[in-house]
Amino acid sequence: MWGMTGSCEQPREDPAAAAAFPRIRRTVLVLPAGESSARDAAAYRTLDLALAVPPLILLSPVLLVIAVAIRIDSAGPPLIGQPRVGLDFEPFRLLAFRTRSGGRTTRVGAALTRRGLHRLPSLMNVIRGEMSIVGPPPVRPGELERVHGHALERFAVRPGLVCPASSEDPEASCLQYVRRRSLRLNLSTCAHRLAR
Repeated sequence: MWGMTGSCEQPREDPAAAAAFPRIRRTVLVLPAGESSARDAAAYRTLDLALAVPPLILLSPVLLVIAVAIRIDSAGPPLIGQPRVGLDFEPFRLLAFRTRSGGRTTRVGAALTRRGLHRLPSLMNVIRGEMSIVGPPPVRPGELERVHGHALERFAVRPGLVCPASSEDPEASCLQYVRRRSLRLNLSTCAHRLAR
């Protein structure tokens, strides 16, 4: 799909952030168990795939048009991979459409950001098992040292595209989600987000 417009295998990234990955590997913590059983894990995974695969297939023509528009608007690949830290401190690259060039937001990038379309490629992270549809926001490697105490429980689950976070205290509400996580909560969060 991306052969005409560049490769998502070698995205541009921040070398300083990427260099932080080895430090993450050396972090030793005891986290609460994530899914309580293999059956629970399979159920969450099935839900993620059911919510990620159909939209990605249906939106493939739109994604291709966006990728071509980005290449026409500015030089560089249409996709970028931003270093993030996920489940059990595993590093991964959060896929997104490129919105900047030469330090400035491009015209196409500004339009994508206003509509939230620049995050559509992140559905691939869900399909690859690096993220979930619902979960705490992924953490940048440089932010890891500022996550302490109970907040570390967020790494017991996969990061998500959306999180039922309160605008008043997003960190506390994300932690509450991790502790109350269920399929019903994930479904209600998705339904609420679609209704907005």
